[in-house]
Amino acid sequence: MPKPRYTHRPANFGGAINSIFIKMLNIKFANQFTLEPNDGRSYISFPPKHSDFGGVDICEVGVGEYIVYVGIFTHTHYDSYSGSDEEKTKEAANEISDFLEKLFADCIICYGDGAWGGWFAVEERHESYNQKPDCDFFVWSGKYAGE
Repeated sequence: MPKPRYTHRPANFGGAINSIFIKMLNIKFANQFTLEPNDGRSYISFPPKHSDFGGVDICEVGVGEYIVYVGIFTHTHYDSYSGSDEEKTKEAANEISDFLEKLFADCIICYGDGAWGGWFAVEERHESYNQKPDCDFFVWSGKYAGE
């Protein structure tokens, strides 16, 4: 069982999720996520495949700016600063979709030690994998078994 985790989702996180963003996620992930209300705001939520990993939540923090909360381990920011509002949203949706495809295919390793965490692609073998013996390493489907 993984160690207790740093909770990095603020109680009132979320915002008005752009309908273009939702439509683009539906192209690759139809019926895999829900739009969840949160104190007058909303966020996108993918349920966990493995309970020790946790789910994935996405909130919009500005036009073309999103935060992806990755399980119980970490979060990552996606933003686009050029083009129209629609172009920014589409670019962010494409980048996030690419990340989610890799995550759901177990090609992303997430890690943490209870106070902090991060992620890296399996093929990159981030230095944390060898230098952090106190960390738990997980992929979407469960504990990472290594090579």
